[in-house]
Amino acid sequence: EGEILAERGLWGEAVTAYARAAENGVGGNQTLYELARSQDEAGDRFGYLATLEKISAGKTEDFWKKLAIQVLASHEYQPQTDAKEGNR
Repeated sequence: EGEILAERGLWGEAVTAYARAAENGVGGNQTLYELARSQDEAGDRFGYLATLEKISAGKTEDFWKKLAIQVLASHEYQPQTDAKEGNR
């Protein structure tokens, strides 16, 4: 369902479909990666980076995890370790 919505450029709906699939354990890291891509296309930069971080921190070693790590590195993204840090 998410793939069809994404092909049609319905990114918000694709996010919902991929999120639902991920919550139900369908598709593993590939589904999460497609969720991240849809979030990016929908303009949800925070969700995009958070989903990529979730993939990269996961235990499953696969192509999608390697790709997520590469994409995060290309954005020079540093994960948030403490939200209060910097507010002192």
